[in-house]
Amino acid sequence: MYYILLLTHKKNLKQVRDKHWLKEVKLPYIILYGDESIENDYHYNKDENTLIVKCPDTYEYLTIKLACAYKALLHMPETSNITGVFKIDDDVVVNLKELYNNIDTFNKNDYVGHAYRINNILCSHHQSKVSNNLLKNLTFSLQALDFCYGPMYFLSKRSLQNIVSKFSYHNFSIYSTDIFEDYTFANLLKKSGIYPTCIKMYTDELDQFTKFNFISFHDADHTKDILDIDKSINF
Repeated sequence: MYYILLLTHKKNLKQVRDKHWLKEVKLPYIILYGDESIENDYHYNKDENTLIVKCPDTYEYLTIKLACAYKALLHMPETSNITGVFKIDDDVVVNLKELYNNIDTFNKNDYVGHAYRINNILCSHHQSKVSNNLLKNLTFSLQALDFCYGPMYFLSKRSLQNIVSKFSYHNFSIYSTDIFEDYTFANLLKKSGIYPTCIKMYTDELDQFTKFNFISFHDADHTKDILDIDKSINF
């Protein structure tokens, strides 16, 4: 069974639950957020479709939040039938028809998304999103790598198992490239010989969304009414 893991913050829960595509999707979904005050490593509420993991709920802890969620998905009795997961950010609109049209691609591959190759670049993408003041002035060097961009990608159970077994939970540092979850997980998968398959998973350009049959639209600058876009696409 494929699951949708919708990444959000507790403060955004109401907006997330209003998503039309999430109400209509034919796959089980789980809404993920962090809360460092919970007693156990995670808390799953099946009735509310929420998974809370024990970590700060800020941008700089995104990688550890997802790594903890992947570990929980592999160990929770409620998700013992998992065969793969679509990790989706809460500022994304999914075209359900295109998602279903591409199911065969996910059946045959371990790691699928909007894949791109970076070549030894300096990255400051995080600086406007973090709450840690030191991070606002740090720039990181990313090595050459093929990876799937973060707004939406697919991981098979095999990929989840590789990430969970190789990720260094205790040595995680926000002051390293660990802060970039898509880059970090792609590096771990590469060590197991798992490379991304590129499809039209998402676009930041609204006029390309339906014109070129992308699976999803990412509201990168947070200026669009994504609920209206959602309804216009999925009704």
